[in-house]
Amino acid sequence: MSGCGKKKDSSATGTSEEKITGADLIRQSDGRFTLKSTGQAFTGVQKENWPDSTPKIEFNFEDGWQSGRCRAWHENGRLGMEGTWKMGQPVGVVHEWSPDGMLMRRMEYRNGTKISDITGPSAQAQAQIDEKLKEREALDGQEWKAEVDAQDYERTFVYLWDRLRETRNDWSVWQEFSFNQIVIPNFENVEKINHQLQVQESRWLEEVNQLLDFQSWGRLLKQWEQSYLIKETEWHQQEFDSDAQGKRSLFKFVIHATSKNDANRYIL
Repeated sequence: MSGCGKKKDSSATGTSEEKITGADLIRQSDGRFTLKSTGQAFTGVQKENWPDSTPKIEFNFEDGWQSGRCRAWHENGRLGMEGTWKMGQPVGVVHEWSPDGMLMRRMEYRNGTKISDITGPSAQAQAQIDEKLKEREALDGQEWKAEVDAQDYERTFVYLWDRLRETRNDWSVWQEFSFNQIVIPNFENVEKINHQLQVQESRWLEEVNQLLDFQSWGRLLKQWEQSYLIKETEWHQQEFDSDAQGKRSLFKFVIHATSKNDANRYIL
């Protein structure tokens, strides 16, 4: 009966109820950790704090090997690492976070080998991104709706301009640009601006226009193709009107062309 109630000597198994830090441990050549004080393999929890007493690391050990749940914190108190170890090797998924919590690194291990390593926005960052996207969608549908609509309508002519540049202003691009109706103005010669260079100005007669459907437009393009070469075009959306009667874009454009039959150049 004399031995009953006697406290077990934890040093026999390398465990200690005292706080163990990295300074109390020695890493052996085989990767195991032993206590400096006894030389025995350490089983227990290594805990260390930052100067303000907030947690810094919490590593579990078994028989000298890092085993079980292991965590580390940044000095600002945010969790910096979390994972599970077994016999000194990471097992499954280990996460790391940046000090601000915005980036997360996800590493996956199998049989001690890293099989994936991905860094991206953390759950916290993704939540903030999603919130900003919702705010942007709300603004797009309200305060910025007119601007968004203008950009949508402008894309049609941006695509036309890009195609014209890619194909060196081939007439076929115009023939593929479909629409319901187009108004073609008639012009009258007004005056010669420079008699020496034979530069002549023509003016649009607003009261005399041709209203063409797409098929008629195609026939007119065929006629122009016989007589003119398009050298360059420029397109700019000057206005966008979004009223109750429908949306309307006003474009300014410049077309530089030359005649196939003579030395005349044209700027429209």
